[in-house]
Amino acid sequence: MSTRPHTSDAPDTGQPLLFAPLSANGPEGCTGLPKATSTPTVSQPQPQREVIIIEDSQCLGDQQLSPSIETAEHQMSLGQTPCDRVGSDVTHQPANQEPGIKQEDGQEPSLFFSPHLNHAFWEGTSLGNHSGMTMGEDGFESDTESAMSDNDDSDYVDDEASDSDTNDLSTSRSKKRDEASRNIEARLKDLENKKGNIVYLSEHMSLSEKLEKELETLEGEITKSKAAQAALNAPKIHKPKRRRPVKNVREYFARKHEDEDKRAAEDATKKRKGSAKGGVQKKRKTSTINEKGGAQKMSRIFDSMNGIESVIAENNAPVMPKGNATTQKELFSHYKKSIPEGSDVRRNSTQQRDLKEAWKMFGPKTITAAGDRCLMKGMQFGLLDYQLMAVGWMMSRECGRTLPYGGILADAPGLGKTVTSLAAIIGNPPDIDPDKTFCKATLIVVPNKDIADQWHQEVEKHCRPPYSDWVLKYRPGGGMTLAQLKEQLIIITTYHTITKELPKKPVIERLKGDHDADSESFKEALRKKTDGLFSIKFRRVILDEAHQIKNNDTRVKLACCMLSSKYHWALTGTPLSNKLEEIFPYLQFTGCKFTKSIQDFRKKYIGNDSNNDNLETLISMIMLRRTNQDTFLGHKVLPLPKAHAHDIKISLSVKETAIYNAIDEYYRRIIRALEAKLKKGGDQSLKQQIDRVRLARQVRLRQVTSHPFTIEKIIQERFREDDIVGVQRAHNKAKSIIPILESLKDGDKGSHGLMRFKAGMYHLETLKDDVFGGNFDMKALFDLTLSEANIRGIACGLCKKAKPPVKPVRSSECQHVFCQGCILKALASEKGGLHKTGVACPKDDCDSNLGYGETFDTLVEVQDRVKGDDSFKEPGRDINNARPLRKPNENGFFIASTQDEYPFPPSSKLTTAMAVCAQWLMESPDDKIVVFTQFIMTGKVMGRMLETFGVKFAYYYSSGFSDSQRTRSIKSFKTDPDCKVLIAGLGCGAQSLNLTVANRVLSIEPWWNRTRELQAFGRVHRMGQEKECTFVRIMTQKFIDSRIDELQQQKQEIIDRALQDDGHVPTPLSDVQLRQLIDPDSSPETLEQEIKQALEEAGELDEGDED
Repeated sequence: MSTRPHTSDAPDTGQPLLFAPLSANGPEGCTGLPKATSTPTVSQPQPQREVIIIEDSQCLGDQQLSPSIETAEHQMSLGQTPCDRVGSDVTHQPANQEPGIKQEDGQEPSLFFSPHLNHAFWEGTSLGNHSGMTMGEDGFESDTESAMSDNDDSDYVDDEASDSDTNDLSTSRSKKRDEASRNIEARLKDLENKKGNIVYLSEHMSLSEKLEKELETLEGEITKSKAAQAALNAPKIHKPKRRRPVKNVREYFARKHEDEDKRAAEDATKKRKGSAKGGVQKKRKTSTINEKGGAQKMSRIFDSMNGIESVIAENNAPVMPKGNATTQKELFSHYKKSIPEGSDVRRNSTQQRDLKEAWKMFGPKTITAAGDRCLMKGMQFGLLDYQLMAVGWMMSRECGRTLPYGGILADAPGLGKTVTSLAAIIGNPPDIDPDKTFCKATLIVVPNKDIADQWHQEVEKHCRPPYSDWVLKYRPGGGMTLAQLKEQLIIITTYHTITKELPKKPVIERLKGDHDADSESFKEALRKKTDGLFSIKFRRVILDEAHQIKNNDTRVKLACCMLSSKYHWALTGTPLSNKLEEIFPYLQFTGCKFTKSIQDFRKKYIGNDSNNDNLETLISMIMLRRTNQDTFLGHKVLPLPKAHAHDIKISLSVKETAIYNAIDEYYRRIIRALEAKLKKGGDQSLKQQIDRVRLARQVRLRQVTSHPFTIEKIIQERFREDDIVGVQRAHNKAKSIIPILESLKDGDKGSHGLMRFKAGMYHLETLKDDVFGGNFDMKALFDLTLSEANIRGIACGLCKKAKPPVKPVRSSECQHVFCQGCILKALASEKGGLHKTGVACPKDDCDSNLGYGETFDTLVEVQDRVKGDDSFKEPGRDINNARPLRKPNENGFFIASTQDEYPFPPSSKLTTAMAVCAQWLMESPDDKIVVFTQFIMTGKVMGRMLETFGVKFAYYYSSGFSDSQRTRSIKSFKTDPDCKVLIAGLGCGAQSLNLTVANRVLSIEPWWNRTRELQAFGRVHRMGQEKECTFVRIMTQKFIDSRIDELQQQKQEIIDRALQDDGHVPTPLSDVQLRQLIDPDSSPETLEQEIKQALEEAGELDEGDED
C-alpha cells in the first residue's frame, strides 16, 4: 500500500486526529476498507465530503482510540461523535442529521465546527460577513472607513466629536478585532485538523485524485489564514484622520498649498540630513498640475499652426463618441474606454489626471456627469472635457501663489473661450472669497456693441440665476450709481467706452512727464483723474479679443491696464501677430509686477537663443493655448467638418499694371528726394517722414491691386497735376483691348489655381455686361480727375468765393476759369449778351475780355448732376437697402462710372472673386459665402457686381454703418435663405462673430499677418459648423501681394516659435528663474498701427473696434 508522507503542522502525538465520514462503502475516496455495518440515517442528501473535527489531540484525554473505521461507524450509528465519549465540547448532533452539518429551518446547510465559532465557514469564506470587517492587503479596516475613502461625497463626521463617542467607537472596533482574531484562530485549527485527517489516511491507503486536490487546497487556505493572523496581530498602524472634502475651489488650493509647504519642509529636512552625511539627494518630480511645473505641462498642448493650410489640415484623430453617463465613474469609464488604440499613452494619462483634478477642485457634487459632458453647478449646459481642464487651469492661476493672478486663454477660434470663461466666473464666485477689497462684479470688455449683445446672450444661455439675472451692458450716463454697478455679477462694455472715459491726451502726457510712464505712481495719479469704471475695484476683468491691446503705445492699452481688479484675463485666438514685443502689453495687463519697460523686455527676451527660451517658458506659464490640431484623451478637441484652403495667384491686366507702376514710381520719387535731404544733414523727423512715405506706398499699392477706385481720394488731394498726367499717360500708353477675363485666363496658364474655378469663369463670359470681366479702361475717369486738378485751389475771379468754381466755364479769350453763374451774370450785364466781348477779365495781369467758352466736367460736377436726377438710385445696395457711405472725394469714380460716357472698369481681383462666387453658388445653391475685404470701396464695388449678378447680399462694416444696420445685416445673413453673401471688413469680421451659417470664405487682399486671416476663417470654421468649409485667398503673382506673403511666412515662424505652435518643447525653468525673467517704455508704433493711421488718412479703413 502506498502511503503519503505526514506533512501536517499539527503536533504529532501518535494518535489519530480525526475520523473520516462514513458512507456505504467506507470513506469516500478510500479503498480497501471493509463495508460499514450500518449507515447513518440522514434527512439531507449525502454530501461529497464531511469531516468530524476534534479540536486537537488533547480532547481524547488518556484514552487510546483505535483507528478502525468500524469503531467510528459504530459511534456514528449511535448518533455520537468520538468527542462525546471523551467529554469534548463539540456540540452533539442529532442522529437524523448528517455529521458535520448544521441544519436550521429555512436555511441551506453550512459547515459547523464548534460552539465557540460564532460564524460558519465553508471552504475559505470571508471572515467579515458578520463581524463588520473586511480583509485587505494590510489587514482589516471597517466597512465605514472603506466606503468613505472611496466616496468624496460621503457625509463627514466632525473631527471635534465628543470623547465618549470616540471611546465607544474605539471599544466597538476593539471587540470586533478580538472576535476576528478568535475566528481566525479557530479557522486555522479546523483547517489543520482537516489536513491532518487526510494526511493520516494517506499513511494507510492511497488517496484519490480528488483528495489530493483537496489537500492542496487546504494547504493554501492554511497559508492564507496564517497571513491574516499575522496581519491582525501586527502592531496597529494609526492612519491619519481623513480630512473632510473641500467645499470650494479656494479651499482646495489652500489645502494644496499647505501640503506643498509641508512636503517642501520635509524635503528641506532630508536635504540637510543628507548634506550632513555627504549623500546626494534625489530631486522630487514636479507635479504636472502644479504651478511650478506649468511650463512642462503647457508645452504638451502646443502643436503646429504654420499657416492657413496646416491650421485647417484634417486632424486624423477620431471624434469622442457620445455617452450617456450619469455619474463621474461612468463618465471617466466612458473616457477611458474611448481612448483610441495607438494614441500617446503618457499624454492621455496626464490629461486624465488633470481632468480628475479639475473635477475634484470645486468640491463635492459641484461637477456632475451629463452624457459625455461635465455639468458645473450654476450652468445650463455641460463643458467638454478639454474645456473643464482649461477651467481648472484658470483656477490654478486665480488661486495660485505666483503672479500674475490670471493669464492668457489663447485657444484657437471656435474652441469655446466664452463658455470656459463663464465657467471660471461661476466656479470661483465672490461669496467664497474672504477678501472684500474688490466688488462682486466681473467686467468683460469686448470690441463693439454687437459683440456685447452676443456676450449678453451667451450669459443668459449658459448661466443659471443669479448670474443670468445680474448681467448688465454698461454705457456712460446709463443712470446707475457706482454702488449699483458694484452689486452686478457681470458687466459688459466696449474698448471704445473705456477709452473715452480716460482723460484727454494733454493730461496724460503731463502725468507721464511727472512720472515714469510704466510706474505705479503714474497709474495712481492718472486714476485720480478718472471716474466711471476706473473708480471700481472689480473682482475680475476679462478682455475679449484681447489683441486689441497688443500695440503698447495706444489709449486702449492704457485704458485696459488702468482697470483695477483682483484677476485679469485676456482672451484671444491670436495673441501675437507681427512681432514678439506684442506679448508685453499682455504682461502689463495681467499684472506681472516683474515687468518694467519694453526696452528691458527686449534685452531679456528677444535676440539670442537663451532669451528666446526665457520668453517661451514665460509664455507657457501664463498662457493656455490649444488649436484645432490638438487632441484630448486621443480625440479631436474640436470635432469640426473638413476644411479646404486654396490660394489663387493672378496676373494684373496690362493697364492695371501700368497704374500700379505709376503709383509705385510716384512714391519712390518722393522717397529718393527725402533720402537726399537726409544725406545733407537731416534730423530724426526726416527719417520718420521717410518711414511714413514708405508705409503709404505699401498701402496704396495694395489698394491699386484690389481696385483702382480705392485710390481716388489720394489722387485728388495729394497728386499734383503733373503726377496725374503721369498716371494717365501710363494708362493710355498701355493700349490693351483684351478683356479682363481673357487676361486672367492667359495669366493662369502656369496653373496658379484659377482654373479650379473655370466653371465660374465660363459663366461670367455668358453675361454681356462689361461689369463681369469686360475691358478695363479708365481714360475718361482720369480725364475728369485731371480737370479737377486743373482748377484745384483756384477761386472764381468774379465772386472771389467759390474754390474751385462751381460748374466751371473757361473764358473763350483767356482760358481762365469762372463759375458758370458768375460769368453768365457778368456777360448779361453788358449790351449784346453772351457774345459781347466788352467785359474785361478780372484776373491780374490779364488784358483779355471775358468770353463764354467751353464747359467741362469734373468729378464733383458729375456727382452733382447725377444726384440731381430724381430717377437716379446709386447701385450696390444690399438686401436691407444699405450701402457704404463715402465722401464726394472718395465716391466720384464710383458715381461717374454709372454713366454711359464713363465706363466701369472691372478689376482682375474682383472679376476673379465673382468667378469664385458664381461657381460656388452653382455647385451648392444652399451654401452661404463670406467675402472679406480690407477696403470699403472694394466692398462697395463687389456689392455692385453682386447686385448686377442678381445675388442678394449684406454689408457688415463698422465705418459708415449704424449699430442697427449692422444688426440687421447679421440677422438677414443668418436667417434669410435668399441672402447668400456677406461682405465684411477683415478687421470687423475677425471680431468674435459667429458665422457658422456660412461655410465658404473668400479673402480678396492678404493681410500683413496671417493671424488676422485665421481669425476671419475662424468665424465660419468653428464649433457649430456642420458643413465642410472652404477658404480661398486671391493674390497677385507679383507686386505687393507676393511681398506680403513672404512677410507672413517670416512672422509666422517667429510667432510659432514663441507660442510653441511649431511643436517644440520649451526649456523648463525654476521658480527663481521664472521670477527673474521679465522686465520690458514706449516703442515705435507697430507696423499694423501705422497701416491703420495711413488707411484712416485714405478714408479706407473699416474701424472694426469702434462701437
